[in-house]
Amino acid sequence: MNESPNSDRTQAPVNVIVPGTSQPFVLRLIWFIFVGWWASAIAISIAYGLMLTIVLLPVGIWLLHRVPYIQTLRDRTREFVVSRGADGSTTMYAVNIEQRPFVIRAIWFVLVGYWLTALWLSAAWLISLGFVTIPISVWMIDRAPGILTLQRY
Repeated sequence: MNESPNSDRTQAPVNVIVPGTSQPFVLRLIWFIFVGWWASAIAISIAYGLMLTIVLLPVGIWLLHRVPYIQTLRDRTREFVVSRGADGSTTMYAVNIEQRPFVIRAIWFVLVGYWLTALWLSAAWLISLGFVTIPISVWMIDRAPGILTLQRY
């Protein structure tokens, strides 16, 4: 009877970070070349137009948070906790990353985030026009929600 020393104890949970890649890379590349680069520019423009109104501000922010997906069909990175029970069962659940207080995020958005994100996304989109610089552009656009509202993910 070879039992492991930890067989009668519950193991500590393990955090697993799963990058968002729901689509094959080749499909994402084709999407970017034929649709993503111009669709992301349109989405950014529409989002900023929506954010000029108080009523549609949340829709504009929502749309800006979706620009990385529009550009490359890449889902957001998700973090999961995996734990094993004493009976050998495995439980896995998504973790909600703790966000900064709403007041701080709102002040950031009004004073800095709105304008800095506009400059950041404009630069990222221009960088995406060069074939060699596409990875830098994708990296920049992935960080746009954090610049806009200090969102952690």
